[in-house]
Amino acid sequence: MVEGTEVLSNIGAVAAGPPGAARIGAKILSDGGMAMDAAAATCLACCMLHPVATGLGGYILAAVVLEAKTGKVWSLDANSPAPSAAHEQMYDILPMREHPKGINENEYLCSVRDNANIHGPLSVAIPGQMAGMGMLWERWGQLKWEAIIEPSLTLVEEGFPYDTQLANSIRVNEAIIQHYKSTAQYLMPEGKIPAANDIWHIPHMSKTLRRLAAEGWRDFYSGELGR
Repeated sequence: MVEGTEVLSNIGAVAAGPPGAARIGAKILSDGGMAMDAAAATCLACCMLHPVATGLGGYILAAVVLEAKTGKVWSLDANSPAPSAAHEQMYDILPMREHPKGINENEYLCSVRDNANIHGPLSVAIPGQMAGMGMLWERWGQLKWEAIIEPSLTLVEEGFPYDTQLANSIRVNEAIIQHYKSTAQYLMPEGKIPAANDIWHIPHMSKTLRRLAAEGWRDFYSGELGR
């Protein structure tokens, strides 16, 4: 692992926020995987290791994919579209409050009752993350799908340390997190605010990943997981 240094390689390189995710991508390459095998496995590991920035409920953008056999350059945008039941009146838009200012006030110059577009069920769009990872692997990968899932499955089954940023984010947002029982159970399975380097075990995520490994990424949308 190299951090903060320019790296040149003629066999490939992996960059990621969490070092553990980068190691997973590098291992995929060393095991004979293609670049997009490594990209999919690395992205999935980031969802496990760094949910403060990404997750299975998020989205993915692969800005540039150079397809070697055709020479074509592709961009894969797996953003999160609004669900079909979304409508213009689903949020109660309010005049911008002066204090405290949050995402709505700083970015949209308004306030929203209960910040319903940021927290809770009405804030959720259709996740593009799994479809993006699945399409990267399906079109440009060559390993078996289980090989993409397995490193992240090992992470959640063995447990891994909360990083400093995630632990701090949970502490700062505890009141919001506690308002949603399932979120609190996921982020704080011990029932308390974690400290950096406490070991995080996510048994429910293990079940999800095993299902994805067995049934494929589309199950996230149209199978048991999607329901």
